[in-house]
Amino acid sequence: MRSNEPVPPPTVSVLLPVRNGARFLALALDSLIGQANISHEIIAIDDGSRDETPTILRRYAALHDGLRIVAGQGDGLSHALNLGLVHARGRYIARMDADDIALPGRLAAQCHYLDRHPEIGVLGTQALRIDPAGIRSGQIRVPTGPHRVHAALGISCALIHPTVMLRREPLLAVGGYRPQFDGAEDYDLWLRLSEITELDNLREPWLLWRQHNSQVSIRYALRQARRAALALLSHQWRRKGAADPLADQQTLRGWRYRFSSMDSTAVLRLHALTAAAFVDNGGSLRRRGSAYLEAICKRIDRHDQALTRRIALACVRHQRQLVRAGRWREALARWPVHLASCDTELLRAYFTHASILWRS
Repeated sequence: MRSNEPVPPPTVSVLLPVRNGARFLALALDSLIGQANISHEIIAIDDGSRDETPTILRRYAALHDGLRIVAGQGDGLSHALNLGLVHARGRYIARMDADDIALPGRLAAQCHYLDRHPEIGVLGTQALRIDPAGIRSGQIRVPTGPHRVHAALGISCALIHPTVMLRREPLLAVGGYRPQFDGAEDYDLWLRLSEITELDNLREPWLLWRQHNSQVSIRYALRQARRAALALLSHQWRRKGAADPLADQQTLRGWRYRFSSMDSTAVLRLHALTAAAFVDNGGSLRRRGSAYLEAICKRIDRHDQALTRRIALACVRHQRQLVRAGRWREALARWPVHLASCDTELLRAYFTHASILWRS
């Protein structure tokens, strides 16, 4: 029997957006409901599901007081997360996707760390990759230590979104998620948060991250890479004290005009950073992605040392991906092309790459 007495707010609110995720939803909910030694609630945002998702959520909500269902309108991940944030009551906001599994003790471990480290505003973890059948297939590694995470953010997304726990105050201070960056909404958020707080990752894996072909990051790799590049360039301008060209914009349409009006080289830099991000999410293994990277290599201005260094690192990353895919002849054929474009920065990139804990 449920009591009518007021319930104190939980320590952690878990935002769990879902859209047509019935296949794995029960496993995700079970893993969150079973989290021990922590006061937490689950905010499940049903973002316009047409499968059995609503039925599963209602069944679980009837059995567990800590699960609340919020109805979304199918407007995308960022809108769903911002909607869930409005309903969250915890002082810490955790994230998880409806196809992942939280390992036992995850929420308590992150909460304990944040309690002991007030300077950290965002805390992620390592993760273990699983396939649709739940079979483990390796670990996803991200850097640890605020300084390393900060440095890695200048290259790519240094936290695994469904592993993070955030303090409510800085998240609200930056305005939450920006819907126009859907697909790279996490990277944009980490960059904005890095301007006001510290970010870190735990050394241990606390999440089973499920990989399958229906995920947004695989289906829309180029769009994701473009938005990640836009987020990074905007961050670099903000760090220099300039106005964010994408601030208060509801969409990213017209970005070319806004960027070129601030810097004549901005569009080329944007394309270069897009190519680099495309490599990071595996898009360059496709023929058109590889051609995109090669075209950027031919246009890169070596006088822009930072950008040349980033493209060189992307070239090394691309070569390694080709080798791991069994396409070593293609990797060897690309080497002289990359060397001609990046010169000694390519050699330096091999050493730099060895010191970075990449996500895959």
